[in-house]
Amino acid sequence: MINKVYFIDIPNEIDKIAYFPETIRFFRVNEEGEKLINNIINNPKEIETDNNDNYTKLIKECLNNKNSFESCKQDIQNSLYKLVIHLANGCNLRCIYCYANGGTYHSNTALITKDTIDKIIEVFYNEFNSIKNIQFFGGEPLLNMDILEYCCEKFREKDENINFGIVTNGTLINERYIELVKKYKISNTISYDGTFDVNNILRKDVKGKGVSQLILEKAKYLQEETNMLHTIEATYTQIHLDNNVSILDVIKHIREELPNVPIHLAPAVGDKNSKFALNNFEPFINSVSDILFATYSINLKNIMPTSILLTFISLIFVLLGIKLTNKTDF
Repeated sequence: MINKVYFIDIPNEIDKIAYFPETIRFFRVNEEGEKLINNIINNPKEIETDNNDNYTKLIKECLNNKNSFESCKQDIQNSLYKLVIHLANGCNLRCIYCYANGGTYHSNTALITKDTIDKIIEVFYNEFNSIKNIQFFGGEPLLNMDILEYCCEKFREKDENINFGIVTNGTLINERYIELVKKYKISNTISYDGTFDVNNILRKDVKGKGVSQLILEKAKYLQEETNMLHTIEATYTQIHLDNNVSILDVIKHIREELPNVPIHLAPAVGDKNSKFALNNFEPFINSVSDILFATYSINLKNIMPTSILLTFISLIFVLLGIKLTNKTDF
């Protein structure tokens, strides 16, 4: 049963964002949706005694599609939403905050083989009728580009509509990979912690050299050739704070270097004695008003679109349990 919800106004729009603190989830709702949610919360006994016909009618009105539930149910039956494939247990970088210990996860360096991929396909397609998304992960997955190509080929044979994504540091992007992205429509998330100098401190190659310039060059190359750079994933650390680099500084820098590419921003966590883990999460709280001001008041090239902004705010809720009222600074 829903016990509490907060409705957040979206600047210059009629719809609102419904935030459910018990599940830490957001939904975009129209006026009818807001009425329905409030009715469910304020009249729980009515739901218990009613035959639910009224609520079914209201829900269908909100969706404006009386077959939505049936089609949605049929679509998800015996379907796996995402399968993550660990292509490489190893990495060509040595980021100082890496939880995976240089990509090896405190085990031996290894690359997944064709035989293992064949077994994965056999096992999962015996269990599921379809797989919606394949995500390639590591370590650094582009260390195993031969098997990456093999995966795409074999999974596409099973389902021509399957989606591919990858999380990469971007440094190994080359002409061959560009062609793979084009052929298989691989969606890319590249890790980059901007600003330039701070990223060089955090993300280094095996010789200890910062890789900011290389990452930016490869990211721009990928975007120019394929338009398949889906996200820049940035980790905000104590190193940023020590160098007087704010969250807004990171966002501005990435926006200047890679315009219109969505940003996923997360805090660095770890042992309290580590030099990179945030001592507290106040920077995330304090940055919200700055970001909103930059986004909506002075419109700095759409620094953080609504969809990215809501992901960011949701993260703050998870970390700090911030409560919202119907009228907020958001």
